[in-house]
Amino acid sequence: MDAKQELITALVEAGLSPEQAQNLMKPYRISRQDESSRGSLKKRVSAFLAAKRIDGLSAKTIENYRYTLGVFTEQVDRAVTKITVDDLREYISYLSETRGLRDGSLLTHINTLRSFFSWLTVEDIIRKNPMLKIKSPRLDRARSRHALSQEQLERLRDACKTY
Repeated sequence: MDAKQELITALVEAGLSPEQAQNLMKPYRISRQDESSRGSLKKRVSAFLAAKRIDGLSAKTIENYRYTLGVFTEQVDRAVTKITVDDLREYISYLSETRGLRDGSLLTHINTLRSFFSWLTVEDIIRKNPMLKIKSPRLDRARSRHALSQEQLERLRDACKTY
C-alpha cells in the first residue's frame, strides 16, 4: 500500500467517509521519505558547514565548527529529528566529566551546537530547537586569561638569550 492510500485509510478510520477522504487527498502528491535520509546527522552537519561557507564565515571558523560537530556526531548516533534535550545534556556532561573540558571550551561546544540547531530550525529540518533549554556556563572572568602587561612583556624580552 502506498503512503497516500495509508493516509486515506487513516482518515476513514478517524471518521471520514471514503469519498470525503479521497476528495480531501486528491490534490496532494504524497510519498514516503526515509527517516534516516531526512535526519542523517553527518549529512546535516555537512550541509550546515556548506551553508556557513556560503555565508562567508572564515576557513578557521568552518574548521572549528567541523571539529566540534565531528566530536558531537561521534557521541550522538541519532537522526537530527530524534535528538532531544536529554541527549544534548548527556553530551555536555560527557565533555565536562569524561573529556575534562573547562568552561571556556564547553562554551565553544555549546555555542556551536546552538548555531547548528538554530540553522536546522530555520531550514525547517527540525520543528523544535532542543538547544533552547540548554544554558551556557558562567565564565569566571577573574580566572580567565589576560594579556601580558607592558612590564611583563619587557621582563620577558629581557629574559630572552637570543634574538
